[in-house]
This record gives sequence, C-alpha cells and structure tokens, in this order.
Amino acid sequence: MEFFSPERVTKEIKTGAYPSLQTTEPAAFDLQEGWDFFDAKDRKLFWDTLEAEDPDLVLMTPECRGFSTLMQVNWQRGYRLQPWPCFISAFRWLSTD
Repeated sequence: MEFFSPERVTKEIKTGAYPSLQTTEPAAFDLQEGWDFFDAKDRKLFWDTLEAEDPDLVLMTPECRGFSTLMQVNWQRGYRLQPWPCFISAFRWLSTD
C-alpha cells in the first residue's frame, strides 16, 4: 500500500516480478489517484481500507512541509511559510475524523 504516492512500488509488484508479494486494492492513496486527504470522507475510507486489508507494509511519502526536519531549521531563519499551519495540515492528513 502506498500512501501520499501514486503507484510506483505496487506497479512493479503487479508485473508479477515478485510473486511472493501482494498489493492491496486500491494500491495507492494519492492526490494524483483521486484521493484528497483534506476531505474527511477520503481519510475515513483510507483508514477503513487500511484496517480491512491489514497490509504488511505501508509506504508513506508525504509532502515534506509539515514532516520535514529541514523545513523546521529554515523556519528559524525566517522562512516565509508559517510553521503551525504546515504542522496542522500535515497531522490533519493522518486524522481519522
């Protein structure tokens, strides 16, 4: 299962090159795939799917802003983005409500 990423690894797995690996359906949860994690319905469906499919591995590649240590260093230097809105939006993506 890929989270915040279009199918990359799962696309390779689906070719059959790795017969011992299986993918979930849907395999990827990304804006390019039609998933908007600012929408509570999409977040709930993701968490429901995650619970139902119970994958062995979830690849998470979120937008760097709120999750990036490097961005935190830049905020101290007067970076234009305000840190709290970035943190709030980043953690909101992971919220179940």
